[in-house]
Amino acid sequence: MSHEQFQHCIDECLRCMVACNHCYTSCLNEENIGMMNECIRLDRECAEACLKCAVACRKMAA
Repeated sequence: MSHEQFQHCIDECLRCMVACNHCYTSCLNEENIGMMNECIRLDRECAEACLKCAVACRKMAA
């Protein structure tokens, strides 16, 4: 895989992480936060997975 392809993957993973973190923050601002527990959990898991993928791609591109 070329450096450009790795960089594209890294950029998309980081973009996904930002979107998940935005959703997480929005869920925390809901009036009935208890109803958002599953969404919050999934947002955090998604953000972590995206970050781990970006780090792995970065290591492979080095």
